[in-house]
Amino acid sequence: MLSLHYYYKVLFNPRVVIKTNISSKFILVLASITGIFDTVSRGARNNGGIYLKGEPLYFYMLMLGGIILMGIIFGIIKLYISAGMIKFFGDLLGGKASFKDIKKALGLSYYPYIIPVFLLIPRLLIFKHETFMSNPVSIQTNLIMLILYSVFLLIDIISVIWGLVILVKAISEIQNFSVIRSFFNVVLPVVSIVGLIMLIAIPLILV
Repeated sequence: MLSLHYYYKVLFNPRVVIKTNISSKFILVLASITGIFDTVSRGARNNGGIYLKGEPLYFYMLMLGGIILMGIIFGIIKLYISAGMIKFFGDLLGGKASFKDIKKALGLSYYPYIIPVFLLIPRLLIFKHETFMSNPVSIQTNLIMLILYSVFLLIDIISVIWGLVILVKAISEIQNFSVIRSFFNVVLPVVSIVGLIMLIAIPLILV
């Protein structure tokens, strides 16, 4: 399922692939991969690299092991929570897909994250602690570093967008939804979580 031919089919024809049998264990592997991607992205958004400056190379390799472990745990938890919420809102919208099929759709949407996760090692070797910074200092003074950073960032952005497209198409197929209804099925869980956080946070801020 990691062959180039299968990878191509998932990226460009997820409606066909979603109808095939996909191992539950393999879906967990894909969930782990996206969990690793999310962990690195979260570290960059929070500028965690500031606290890692000056550490030796072996430290980054040890940290990579920690990222993989946290990513696996986070990714699997995210898979089940996301599937549950998409199932809940899908039922409200008139969908009939099973929890298992929704997990499969999510698994397919994680395929684009395989490439940026595999690029994590060269990324660490090149940028070191700046891998976990949203605005690395090195790209401000070095054109080559700026180009490399832009390439990695572009790959990340494309992976996120492509993953969303695959998920919308796969949900559309298993729920027998139009693309628009499928999009709402995917987006409503996110909107509900953001709304809940705002409801909790705003009163605390105003106090």
